Amino acid sequence: MTPKILQGMSTGNVLCLIFLLFNAAYDIRKCSIWWPGCVIGGLAGLLIRLPGGMTMILGALPGLLPGLLLSALSLAAGQALGLGDGLVLLACGMMTDPETVLGMLFIAFFLAGFYALFLLLVRKKDRKESFPFVPFLLAGMVLTILSG
Repeated sequence: MTPKILQGMSTGNVLCLIFLLFNAAYDIRKCSIWWPGCVIGGLAGLLIRLPGGMTMILGALPGLLPGLLLSALSLAAGQALGLGDGLVLLACGMMTDPETVLGMLFIAFFLAGFYALFLLLVRKKDRKESFPFVPFLLAGMVLTILSG
């Protein structure tokens, strides 16, 4: 029996939620991304697209753009942004559709921005203070799914 909240969700969205849950926990504990998990997540996304043929596989390309862009920005900024966060987005792009990835990323940036503001103003942290980003991606994914 499937929990009611999971009914109607695509397999890719369920896989992406599970993937983000594990990676968020890892990111909080280690302040790092579990690289093999990103590879496994990307392959899982590829496997759920295989039955749809080449059209379904090529349909993943727009969903990979946010991850590619974030990875490129990370490399250009000397990894001030985490390269691993871009890899997490790439895996999510393989698992789910582009609209979900963009919605998740937009909400994650919004929430992380508020958290950074909180750190600066309330906790009196430095601008260079870093924090895990994957938990914000997880929250963005949950809110994107809940908003329909």
